[in-house]
Amino acid sequence: MLDQIDKRFGATQALIDAYRRAGVRLDEITWEIHRNLDFLERNPQYIPCLFGPCSVVRGY
Repeated sequence: MLDQIDKRFGATQALIDAYRRAGVRLDEITWEIHRNLDFLERNPQYIPCLFGPCSVVRGY
């Protein structure tokens, strides 16, 4: 009986840890997206660089 409880608790704890890591990663992705969008709002000359060669960026 204790083995079953231990297995279930271990699996549950692993799921909790995985979701916690996924949540942290999602927060990082969301932060990066907002940071990049803020950059493009402040520097609209870089928007064409998203779609092809860009004269604004040197060495491209």
